[in-house]
Amino acid sequence: MLNAVDEWRGTTDPDLRRRVQNRLNQRAYRQRRRQMLRVPGKTSGRTANETISPAQSPWYTDPAAVVAQFRGLKLGRHAKPSPSDDHVLCIMQFNVMRAFGTITSLVGLSPTDLLEDDTPSPFSSPTRCLMRESPARHHFQQFSLLPESLSPTSLQRSTPHHPWIDILPFPQMRDNLLRLESSSSVAAEKQQYDADSLCHWMVGLDPSQKESGLILWGEPWDLAAWEVTAEFLDRWGWTLEGCVDLFRSTNYWRSKRGLKPLFTLGKMGTL
Repeated sequence: MLNAVDEWRGTTDPDLRRRVQNRLNQRAYRQRRRQMLRVPGKTSGRTANETISPAQSPWYTDPAAVVAQFRGLKLGRHAKPSPSDDHVLCIMQFNVMRAFGTITSLVGLSPTDLLEDDTPSPFSSPTRCLMRESPARHHFQQFSLLPESLSPTSLQRSTPHHPWIDILPFPQMRDNLLRLESSSSVAAEKQQYDADSLCHWMVGLDPSQKESGLILWGEPWDLAAWEVTAEFLDRWGWTLEGCVDLFRSTNYWRSKRGLKPLFTLGKMGTL
């Protein structure tokens, strides 16, 4: 149910209209995420329609449990001597999902923090995080120890936002989304985006995708270990504007497979 603050119809102020629409989009995204946390079948006495908390979900427990479930649900059904295309896609999806889980822990957040509408970013609202029962309250003083790629940008520190943006591995991508959400320009109002769809595309869960949007070849905090696919670039390329490190690493990993580069970079490594 919408309250007076969330009602945007009839609002003429473009800045207010954009902020309210973004709020509604993010709320809908987190509601859909909650629905995804359902048991995929009847196991351990639970029914298929029974929901579980984020902390109980196998995808949010220790890595061994994640690997065990992944093998059982994905690889166990199609045992073949060599990996099929489906297997490769599943492995790519698994790597990226595990990477986001790792980053979530590194920045001091829990899955519940990402699902709740009112969770403040620990980077822009450290005082509020201290008042919450969240891992962030115990880690906010250690942000200086984060890998450079995961350290908060100036915009992350100065712009109040929901922490789902903080777990994106590319600093420039985080800033691109924050600028869009905080801008009151006509162009920004037209370029509304669905965070749910963006996340699905990154991990290859959109039904229309043939490949995972992102590929990880190493540690999630190592920008040189990431690759973006052409399919994701066609759909969400604007979110990656200025992510030169990702452009370089993408070309590198493609060259390892004998593929042409996706990006034309200058002598200094820029577009």
